[in-house]
Amino acid sequence: MNGGIKIKPHYNRTMIVIIDTSILISTLLSRGKTHLTDVIRLAKSKQLTLAISPQTLAEFKQAIQSDKVKQFIAYDPRIFASFVAWYQYNTRLYSTSNYEMKTVLRDYNDNIFLMLAHACKADYLISGDKDLLIIKKIGTTHIVNPEKFIREYTKKHSM
Repeated sequence: MNGGIKIKPHYNRTMIVIIDTSILISTLLSRGKTHLTDVIRLAKSKQLTLAISPQTLAEFKQAIQSDKVKQFIAYDPRIFASFVAWYQYNTRLYSTSNYEMKTVLRDYNDNIFLMLAHACKADYLISGDKDLLIIKKIGTTHIVNPEKFIREYTKKHSM
């Protein structure tokens, strides 16, 4: 959001990040005026890798076609279609079929993000969902909101 994220060449393993559907849609509806915009910019510059699974991609595609999303004044099908095209071809697809969740959340749909976190050994799961945020960490994956992610990323990469 501040536009001041330094983009540096990366030499080690690229950070793997998962973005939950609801916060991704919120960002698209806000026309990119959120901290998640910086995360997307980092992904576009290959500073991090966005991870998806067939289930998370299907949920995203289904959600953007829902009447609930289409009712917003800011909904622009061209922006959404353009982003979906970029998103599905510039993310890394992981299979979650070998993972079973021991942690069952109130919203069963959130489990697909936890299974993906295990499958890809994600560094971060970015969410605004309180049910996910309360977990804080699962395996090697830190669960944070976009603002906290940008703070932590900036801190790690400014040294």
